[in-house]
Amino acid sequence: MTLADYLKTNRMTVTALAQAMGRPISTVHGWVRGTRRPDWSDVPAIERATNGAVTASDFVPRDTAKASAA
Repeated sequence: MTLADYLKTNRMTVTALAQAMGRPISTVHGWVRGTRRPDWSDVPAIERATNGAVTASDFVPRDTAKASAA
């Protein structure tokens, strides 16, 4: 699940997610829009803030995922 999907499904704002994670709103906004990827060190906080709905595998580029599966 993407962060954008999570926010929409849970009627949560970027601001609320950023506050829950203790990260700047502009940073989280970039993740939600897909213009930035989180550092791997941020992934556990994302998983906690989304109750596991958004995981590390959700940030792996699809091309990489396909190459790994081959």
